[in-house]
Order: sequence, then C-alpha cells, then structure tokens
Amino acid sequence: MKRVIKYNKIGDYSTCIKNLKKQVSYKKDKISTIICNLTEKIHGTNAAVCYSNPDGMWIQARERIITFEDDNAGCAFDATSKKEVWLKLILDLAYEYNIDLNENIISLYFEYGGGKIQKKSCLSSLGKKSIIFAHFKVSPLEPSIGKDGELLRTDDQPSYWLETVTSASDQLHQEPIDSKENEIYNVLNFETHRVAIDLDLPKATIPILSEIVEKIEKSSPIGKYFGIPDNIGEGVVGTIEYDNKLYKFKAKGEKHVSTKVKVLKPVTEEDLEIERKKIELVKKVATASRCEQGWQYIFGIENEKHEPSKQLMGDFLRWIHKDIMSEHQQDYIDYGLEQKSINSKISFVCRTWFEEQLELYNLEED
Repeated sequence: MKRVIKYNKIGDYSTCIKNLKKQVSYKKDKISTIICNLTEKIHGTNAAVCYSNPDGMWIQARERIITFEDDNAGCAFDATSKKEVWLKLILDLAYEYNIDLNENIISLYFEYGGGKIQKKSCLSSLGKKSIIFAHFKVSPLEPSIGKDGELLRTDDQPSYWLETVTSASDQLHQEPIDSKENEIYNVLNFETHRVAIDLDLPKATIPILSEIVEKIEKSSPIGKYFGIPDNIGEGVVGTIEYDNKLYKFKAKGEKHVSTKVKVLKPVTEEDLEIERKKIELVKKVATASRCEQGWQYIFGIENEKHEPSKQLMGDFLRWIHKDIMSEHQQDYIDYGLEQKSINSKISFVCRTWFEEQLELYNLEED
C-alpha cells in the first residue's frame, strides 16, 4: 500500500554526537575518531519519489502524498512528467545494492527548489530543479494478510539508509546517480567535505564546521555551479555512518537563524582547554575502583544486599557523585571547574561501567 515514508528529522551537531557516543559506548567500541561527510544544505521543499513492485511509484512531500490534484509547488507534476527517469534511478539503486522491490520500498529523497520556492537560497533566480540527497531509504512493505487470515508478509525488518551512488563502468569507483539533462542532480555532484571528529573532544571540530558554513553562506558552491556565485548558502548537512546506522546533523549560518536549527557557537582555544580539563578530571575521579566501591555499597560485596538491577542505577550514581565531592573538592578548585560542569560526563562514564557489570552479572547467572 502506498504510504508516506517519513524522512527522519535532522537535529544539531551536539545532539548527533551525543547519540553517536551512546551507540559507541553500547557497542563497547574503542574508536576515538570518526569521519563525517558534509554536503551543502539546500533551501527548497523536501520531497521523495517512492517505488515498490506491488505499489508502483508515488511522489510525496514531507507529510503527505502529492499528486496533480494536490501538488506542492509543482513537484508532483515535475516528477510524474519524468517518471521513467526517476524509475530508472531507483531500479539502478536496487540493482546496485541487491534490493528486492517485491518486499521493499525505495524512497529517493530530494530537495525541490528554484523558481519562487525559497528566496535567498542557493537556487534563487534559477529554474526548478531536483537535487537528490546523499542517502536513500529502504523500507519494508506493510504486513499482508491472506484470505484465510494467515500472515503472508511481515515488516519486522527495520528501515535503513544507503548512499545514492552506483558503480562506474570501470568498477573502480562509484558515481552519484543523477539525470542532469532532466534537471535532476545529486548533492554529491557538488563540493563535499570530509571532517574527522574526535569523540573525546567533539567541540574541537566546531571551528572547522563554522569555517565551512561561513564560506558556503557567503557564496553557495551550488549557486556558483549554476552560474550565480553570489547566492546565499544555507549551511551543511553532516552524515556519519556507524554500526550500519546513519547519524545526521545540520548546521546553518546566521542568515538562516529563523529556523529551529541551532547556529554553531564559536569555539575558542580557551573553550577547548576547559574541555580538555574536564576530560582529565573525569578520568581522575570516575575510576573503575570508585565504581566498584559504589557497586559494593549498593549491592554488597557478594551482592548480598540487593539483586543487581538497572532500577538501582540512580542510587549508584548518587553515591558516586557524593563520594567524589567528599574527596576531590580541591581537584575541582585546582582545575577551575564547578561540580555541575562535569556531572553529566561523570554520569556517562559510570553509567557505562554499571551497564557492563550488570551485563556480566546476568551472563553469569544464566
């Protein structure tokens, strides 16, 4: 059945990194640096062409399926008039990634811009164009029930994202899918950036991101490609692939602060030095031996007080913070840090230790 395939909301940089670090911690991965890919954020209207063999093709805006009769800035008309072009792009992706379109839907998202869709943007003063995003979404079909009530198909497989690229004819590299002659481009056709992020000190990347955003805002590379170098760029979309998941964030320049996305705050060397001090102090006070003491205080030396459970994690963390302040007040003074400034970092480290120990305990019990 045709349905709206939601495009995940994209938050800000700090939220993205926070969620990523949680997953890295959960996987017990020891990586400290990860690569982020940046593409220019396009100011237009979000749309997608979706297709599966049982349902055929449909076009959607962010919240609804659009048609000739219920269009959005002419997007449905444009995509439908180029149906065979869009279908070929989708089939090429299905072939590249071996996706069964009898069981899955491919949603090819793009920004539809130009004309009067958005003023003061990279596509201002240009004809309407579709610019495909760096990743497309693969979603399972909805459950199907047979005549006798038996379940013919389930949708227990989660959706996932893949790059909008296919292998080149020489098989040595990959190329972004597009159809430039039909005004269908790919954001990967334009200037991109690769940035290394230190997960222990992610703020150190903010000056790099800010510099890229400022440059794009002054003169959009996409606008320049189309012959209008003075068009305003909105900012960047960052994507990080880890553990078969896609983490995204967006950062905008000052000229687009009317939206809810946070503008990257400037980071000075002094800010980074404070962050380094926080990391040092956390390593000094949130030790494995202290966590062991906290575990024994809550559960007992041989877990005779309570059965270890996640329900008592709050008691464990409160004991940790209280014990640290009873022994390390002078360290806080020496580092010039207030207690509340690193409480969340201490909790993160100790919570991770607690969850690892609880997992080991449950394995031993099994």
